Amino acid sequence: MAWDRYLNKETGLEIRAFIGKRFYPKFHCDDPLGGVYVTKAPVAVLKMTPIVQFINTNIAWDVSKSNSATGTINTFDLTFGGGGASDLTGQLWASAPKTGNVQYTTVGTYTATLKCTDTGGNVSQLAKIEINIVNTVGFGKAYIATSDTGLFTYLPGGTPAVSNTGLTGGNLNFASGRINPHFTHLGNAQHHYWACTDNGLVYSTDGGATWNAISAATLGNPTNTAGDASPPTTSDLDQVAVAFDPQDWQRVYCLRVTDSTWNASNPPRAFLYWSDNYGVSWSSVGIGVA
Repeated sequence: MAWDRYLNKETGLEIRAFIGKRFYPKFHCDDPLGGVYVTKAPVAVLKMTPIVQFINTNIAWDVSKSNSATGTINTFDLTFGGGGASDLTGQLWASAPKTGNVQYTTVGTYTATLKCTDTGGNVSQLAKIEINIVNTVGFGKAYIATSDTGLFTYLPGGTPAVSNTGLTGGNLNFASGRINPHFTHLGNAQHHYWACTDNGLVYSTDGGATWNAISAATLGNPTNTAGDASPPTTSDLDQVAVAFDPQDWQRVYCLRVTDSTWNASNPPRAFLYWSDNYGVSWSSVGIGVA
């Protein structure tokens, strides 16, 4: 019997098992001379999400899965390895938060470590996680087009910023926009972003810092494939979408449709425009007649 073993101060191994899918081993080690109960050190479990992150952006940490099989955790020490992150040392397990966020302010690779100490003074082995902190330049820039206030840009860890230098009037009324995929692998300042506006097209070759405009007049009158006597003119068309040739960075497409004024007395039409020299000159073809 297990109790006899404890009464006789014999050294042995007690295993408790539950019938079913779960199996719970429970170990007790005894000193044969004095019957001393020997405890196991606690186990430190550290989770950090994500392990690759931008500077000045939250990384979630979690130490709640740490445990002690034979005692109670008393304190934990969580260090982040530098990079401007503040360490958490001597944290009381009973009252300190077991989860939180940390930010690194310097690009680099850092090793976060966790150790736990139980009420008997036993210390766990270190739990370690390597964290890679990268700069926001060239990564993760978002372009937010609006219908009345132009463009905003956003970098992780920051706030949306107005990016409308050179845009006024109807060119601030974006219908849609898109980054030219031929430039997405470059740094933020080298992104090419194109957008449809009330006045025509606008594009930026420096990530939205400055803009160039292409007027509806420059796009030109549409090709009259319907062959009627009163075709729509360029002023009768709205710009609704822009796209790019996957094999030719200089070819840009723009879909234009007749506006509400034209549609009030004529069937709506759609025209595909394209430029082979990055917006200098344009061609068109009718692609839809209701």
